[in-house]
Amino acid sequence: MDNCGYCEKAKKELKTYIDSRFIVLEHSDNAPSDITSFPHFVSPKTKSSCSGFRNKKTLFEKLGYIISK
Repeated sequence: MDNCGYCEKAKKELKTYIDSRFIVLEHSDNAPSDITSFPHFVSPKTKSSCSGFRNKKTLFEKLGYIISK
């Protein structure tokens, strides 16, 4: 969401992964009505999604990705 510190932080920290691994839905992107918090992440590859700011490891696990150390 605009002016949301968590959304801005997520975009900054995950910049290299956005588009290549997942999509970040903005509240103005006609997001599905069942989304209750932002930022909301969707993986086109795994079809998984999750909401809320998370560290990279937790986010990737929730979206079904295995990350190397």
